[in-house]
Amino acid sequence: MTMLFRICLCLLCLQVTVLAQQGAVPGHTAVRAEQIPASPTKDPALVLRPAQKPVNAEGRIQLDVVVTGKREGPVRELELKDFTVLDNKKTQNIVAFREIDGYSKAVDQPVQVILLLDLVNSTFEQAGVARTQIAKFLEQNGGHLAYPTSIMVLSEEGLRIQPRPSTDGNALVGVLGQANATTRSAGLGAIGRFQLSVRALASIAENETKSPGRKILIWTGPGWPMLVGSNFGSSSQDRQRAFDTIVEISTRLREAHIALYSISLMGSPNAATSGIVSQPHGGLMPAGEVPQQSAAGPIMSNTAEGGSYKDFVRGVKSARQADSGNLALQVFAVQSGGRVLDPSNDLAAQIANCVGDLSVFYTLSFDPAHADHPDDYHDLKVQIDRPGLEARTNTGYYNQP
Repeated sequence: MTMLFRICLCLLCLQVTVLAQQGAVPGHTAVRAEQIPASPTKDPALVLRPAQKPVNAEGRIQLDVVVTGKREGPVRELELKDFTVLDNKKTQNIVAFREIDGYSKAVDQPVQVILLLDLVNSTFEQAGVARTQIAKFLEQNGGHLAYPTSIMVLSEEGLRIQPRPSTDGNALVGVLGQANATTRSAGLGAIGRFQLSVRALASIAENETKSPGRKILIWTGPGWPMLVGSNFGSSSQDRQRAFDTIVEISTRLREAHIALYSISLMGSPNAATSGIVSQPHGGLMPAGEVPQQSAAGPIMSNTAEGGSYKDFVRGVKSARQADSGNLALQVFAVQSGGRVLDPSNDLAAQIANCVGDLSVFYTLSFDPAHADHPDDYHDLKVQIDRPGLEARTNTGYYNQP
């Protein structure tokens, strides 16, 4: 396989399956597979929600901002004067501001939790523990969830989704129990897991732009391989494809108001911290699976073994800077305003920790400067004019003419 990044949105060709009707949440109509509009390839597609009505002027950037301090949980009751938005280090005029109470269930500002169980990048044991921990979270408080919640399961067969969110945690446990797909296998290979996972994230982000409100996507699993190291190379065309994919996913996550969270078990190899990719069950990849370095372009990456996703969180401004490491799960989590939590065996507590970020947040809007060229990257930072407080939001965006 010579083209590492034939994923640029043919990404949406990912095979997706809807969880069976038998596990439908009470009070909601299940969607059968035959009811889903077929794609041009006749593969099933994500359930399409009604198109979101535009609420912002064309080109306006809207940010969802979580503010934290020394105390646990987001900070409430801040005012517009407390916020400063820096776009490429230049102060912007905030044209719209609002504090959102996630518990209020405001019709015009709905919130949602998406729990994704990653079987593609997990061992059988890891997947079993993760499934149990997700169920433990769903059953807390008698199964009464604070926010509408959806289940997604990623396996080698594709992405399974629950079409409609629910606050009935006990019913969602039943939905989760249907996910009996296989976990990762040596046959799929590191490149296959990388491509399948990135396609899934792109598909979710694209589909969720059609649903209003803020969402947190909690990805349960170690993440996919970064495919960095001296064995992996690319041409300038590969880098351009990688850059296009970075721009697309980053933009769709922001437009869908998705903050991505990465949680994983202790002791599981973090796929986004290894510089040299190994097979799931140990040993180097067979030579036939490793893409050859191209004489037409520079090496994709030569990160030393032990490299980290933290080496790739800085925004990518051009195709020349694009690297497979920039497509890591944890990189998108940081850049989307989400978090990468330290590995823990108490995933139920970690999920609750992530969900707590919905309790209160702020929406800020500003009009960006005119872009001189397509995919013009802008660095973003929100500062809080109160001691000890920090803001977390998207770290950048791609402006268009």
